[in-house]
Amino acid sequence: MTWSPTQRRLLAAVAAPAGALLLASCSALGLQAPVATPGVTTPLGAPTVETLEPQTPTQIPSPTGAGGQQSAGTMPGGNGMAQVLVLGDEAVPPGWVDATPRETGGYRMSVCGVDLEPTSPLDGAQRRWQLSANGRFLEQHVRVYTGGTAAAVVANLQRAIPSCTSYTTRDGGGTATYRVERLRVAGAGADIVAWRQKLTLPRAVPQSTQAPTAPASPTSPTALPTAAATTAAAPTTAVEPAQSHELIQDVAVTRRGSSVVLLASYSIDQAPQADVLATAVKALGPQR
Repeated sequence: MTWSPTQRRLLAAVAAPAGALLLASCSALGLQAPVATPGVTTPLGAPTVETLEPQTPTQIPSPTGAGGQQSAGTMPGGNGMAQVLVLGDEAVPPGWVDATPRETGGYRMSVCGVDLEPTSPLDGAQRRWQLSANGRFLEQHVRVYTGGTAAAVVANLQRAIPSCTSYTTRDGGGTATYRVERLRVAGAGADIVAWRQKLTLPRAVPQSTQAPTAPASPTSPTALPTAAATTAAAPTTAVEPAQSHELIQDVAVTRRGSSVVLLASYSIDQAPQADVLATAVKALGPQR
């Protein structure tokens, strides 16, 4: 696939090691990462269902494997409990490599009216992989809570996602509406809630590929064209056409003990690799 300059700028923003989960791509177009507000927007129609199949099984390491621990981002001041759920390298298909983790300060965001981080976690960790610098990408986020917070987050999502077709995030710079589709992850148990969400990114400002020329002197409406004007056209400036792009994310959320584990497989202008999310979910192992 050939990437345009605009697509490369968008992908570079998604790959940047900063910003909140699921929202970083907006920064490429001058938008701040929006702080979500609860609520479901007007439905866009009946939810569609996508099915993801895992790759041909490979040896899956324990989530406590050294690969995950060495390359995971951790929450400053955390108690280290999140590290035991960070996945190892064999949790992704061959050819995928480590990418710089995002900061783990939090992702205060509501999806279909459900706050993904309703209280401050005791600990957090995350890891990130990529197929190439141009995508596709996979992120894992772990949040450790007290009491029944983790169970409540997953239960609320399980109730909300089946009837949700879109949700809107807002901040001082405007709004962003994600379109939501049902998602089946092959091999996932009843403890997994999954969905696909799509965001149409604002059109990029067209960029000239040549330096602009000086404006010509105005011509009298009654003047006849000169010989030079009839034989040579004025130079033109090539402009990259404005295009809209689409961020596509496959998301799976589950609970492990008192922790919420979120997996997000995503790309721009193409569907996420079908087996990636299923393979990562399988690597988590069953609910204990």
